[in-house]
Amino acid sequence: MCELLNERMLEYPDYITAVMGGEYDQIQHRKFVEWADNLTKAAPADAASTVADYVSPIRQIEEVVLAGGGNLVLSTDSFKTGALEILDYCVDAGYKAG
Repeated sequence: MCELLNERMLEYPDYITAVMGGEYDQIQHRKFVEWADNLTKAAPADAASTVADYVSPIRQIEEVVLAGGGNLVLSTDSFKTGALEILDYCVDAGYKAG
């Protein structure tokens, strides 16, 4: 899970910011959905809720996409909490990015 996290972790805040600013790139979004799916599958049971929080903006965006569009009121509170928790989890597990 921690290795997968590293694949898009640095790009993820920019993606959220871009979508919140009205910029939606379908190809980029698909890549983030795939990443979120893989991260969710790889999460150990004790990190599943943390990962769910962390990828919640992707899930919120995907709901609007699947509905064919509409207004997106994106909440990032869970993402912020999940980001800190997932980083703590990976550090505690001894993972080092690089």
